[in-house]
Parts: sequence; C-alpha cells; structure tokens
Amino acid sequence: MEETELEFIFQQNPAPTPYHLESSRKYCEAGQKLISAGFPLMSGEELISFLYPFYNRKKRHPESPTLTLMEQGLLWVFNKNIWTPDGVYVLHDQKAEGITQDVDLPSPDKMFQGGKEIKGVWFSPEERVRFAPQETYQKETKEGFLIASLGIEQAQHFWEIASFFRQPPRIFTPNLHGEQQKQSVSALYHCYGKRGWINFYGDCLGEGKRGFAIAPK
Repeated sequence: MEETELEFIFQQNPAPTPYHLESSRKYCEAGQKLISAGFPLMSGEELISFLYPFYNRKKRHPESPTLTLMEQGLLWVFNKNIWTPDGVYVLHDQKAEGITQDVDLPSPDKMFQGGKEIKGVWFSPEERVRFAPQETYQKETKEGFLIASLGIEQAQHFWEIASFFRQPPRIFTPNLHGEQQKQSVSALYHCYGKRGWINFYGDCLGEGKRGFAIAPK
C-alpha cells in the first residue's frame, strides 16, 4: 500500500485515542494501578469501543494495542462474570475486585424489572448488569455471552475486529462441573499474528504469564 493511500485512509478515519498502559500478570493489580493513576476502568463494552477505531480501516493502525500488547500477554477486560446453571451474569468491575469478593445478586425479577431484552439477553435498567441464559451461548460463537459482555453494537464490532485475522475468534466459557456458582473475569489475547485469531476468555481467574490494562488518556 502506498504511503499516500495510507495517509488518506487515516484522514478518513481519525487516529485512535492515545492510551495509558499498566502492566501486571494479575488482573486486580493491573486494575488498581490504573485507578491509582487516576483512570477509570473500562467495561468490556467500553474497551471494544476504544479498540475498534484501531481496526476500522483497510489497514490496521500501526499503534494498535492488539499488535503491541495482546501478542505478548492478556489484555484485561474489567468485567466480572458470575456463572450459574441457568446462565451467566456480567457486571462492570469498576474497582478491579476480580473474584476476590462475593456478589449478592437480587432476584432476576427485581434486577431486570424495567430493563430490556436483546436476542435473549437481559439488561438491567441502567445496563450495569446483564444476564445471558445458558441456551444463548451454547453454540461455538457464544453469542449470548458476548452480547452480555459487550452489548449488541460492540459485540458486532468484536466480530469485525476478529475478521482482520485468518481464523475465527475463539470464545472460552467455564464448565461448572456441578457447582451452583463460579466467578471469573475476562481477557483478550491475540494468537499467532495475522495468520492467527483472537481469544476472548470468559473463564479467567485473574492471573496469566503476562497481563496489561489500558485506559484512554
């Protein structure tokens, strides 16, 4: 691609927002570093919205966090997932508590009263809590879990980001093995360069070999 053509694409799609980076293999520690530096933690929906402009072009932006971070370690998604036999609740983890704190959820009738339902996924009135029934994420695409994690628009943007790679994304959810409740957090990881794919982990316990957290400046 000619440099002038690339410049034209960037003019049509303004450069993405600069970001602040913190590094930690531990989810809670990475989040606390961002908070201490004065940055709010992005939810999964906000993170994909932030990442999307890096890919919303014919050629990926050379400063894409995927190119610089997710090939090296987990990019933490500050969502808390509560898995039950009926389905999964997804909450924005604004304090980076991870799985260290139990969550007392009110009854679904009370929690989602006045909310909305999209493709079988329930959203609380302020969309702070989402619930995907188990049957919505049984297929390989795990659609219900992605919608609960990212919202309907950003779930679509996730698939568009994933289309830059030769293989489809892989979305991981845990097996309860008879448990009544299991908590996890989420993370993104990019495998094997352009020939590879993006993993969306919904079953993380909050540690990896390397990890990163970002926030817009």
